[in-house]
Amino acid sequence: MTIWQEKQVKELGDIVTGATPSTKRKDFYGGSYNLISPTDLDKGKYITSAHKQLTKLGFEQCRSLPKNSILVGCIGNVGKLGIVGDKISATNQQINALICNDDNNAEFIYYCFEKNRKLLKDSAVKTTIPILNKTNFGNLKLSVPILPVQRRISHILSIVQKAIEQQEKIIQTTTEMMKTLMNKLFTEGLRGEPQKQTEI
Repeated sequence: MTIWQEKQVKELGDIVTGATPSTKRKDFYGGSYNLISPTDLDKGKYITSAHKQLTKLGFEQCRSLPKNSILVGCIGNVGKLGIVGDKISATNQQINALICNDDNNAEFIYYCFEKNRKLLKDSAVKTTIPILNKTNFGNLKLSVPILPVQRRISHILSIVQKAIEQQEKIIQTTTEMMKTLMNKLFTEGLRGEPQKQTEI
């Protein structure tokens, strides 16, 4: 049995292109359903919130995406990535979603896209804005192993990614502490210094 094979993206699962409900309908917006756009991608592997929220009525105008659907920016910001987290979501038309079939692991395919971001960008049609349409996206070829190997690789990469995220949080916290300390030293600290006595 061949462990690694070259497959087209459309062989890995179902591809779904998003849509944007009419913005003229106020009753479509302001609810609790995510409408994910490229702005929400590349903010961590799992996307659990979006800057635009739909009502139930608005959400019914979209194609519902299940947890673990892989999201790929395909208009403008080609190659931005994410995975639907623990909340049923939809996307706008700038994103193609891949709902992996039972032979493929969503996390592994996400990392596979991460490794092949340049391929995604280079495959986009260069018009006024880069566009990687559903057909061209589905025809892209990726080298993928059998499912057990996918799971092992994604497990290792997830551990490494978590370690990176933890270090980034430490750096962010330390940076914020330093800014606070600098503010105290250059304001409160200076005002608290004893005044120099003038000799008579």
